[in-house]
Amino acid sequence: MLGTQIALASTRDERITWWFAKAFPLIEKYKYADVEIEFDAALATYDKDNKSDQGFMYWRTVSWLALVKTRLRQSRTSWAPLFEAVLSHQELLHGVDHDHVIDTKLFYSQSLVGVRELELGGTLLDECFESTQRLYGDNHHMSITMRVSKCTARMKITRA
Repeated sequence: MLGTQIALASTRDERITWWFAKAFPLIEKYKYADVEIEFDAALATYDKDNKSDQGFMYWRTVSWLALVKTRLRQSRTSWAPLFEAVLSHQELLHGVDHDHVIDTKLFYSQSLVGVRELELGGTLLDECFESTQRLYGDNHHMSITMRVSKCTARMKITRA
């Protein structure tokens, strides 16, 4: 069914949206190897259209692919360059205080803390927190999520 929707999609972003619909149930089941295949396929079909015009959905997919690679415990060299490319493009597209940028920084910071790159991971997490504070103030769910993430990361850093 979703394969048909992907094939019938009239735009690249619509096609990517259907790929996400196909991948997210796999993420919920922790089937990260299958998710990696789906996101690689989504990006491959996207790239066939026009590599020079990579919109926000393309970069959103790359961000999730990088996160999946961390969940598969792949080497830092397989996911860090993806996160860095995504952040540079997302910040140009949206500015630093945008939900997609915040999500990517959060994914990247958690991944870095997970491999004991605590200084950069902590810095990115601080940037996420500052962005959510500017956007939403103290009582929004994103601000609360960032506070919890900062506390969790700080505990990991303290134990290191």
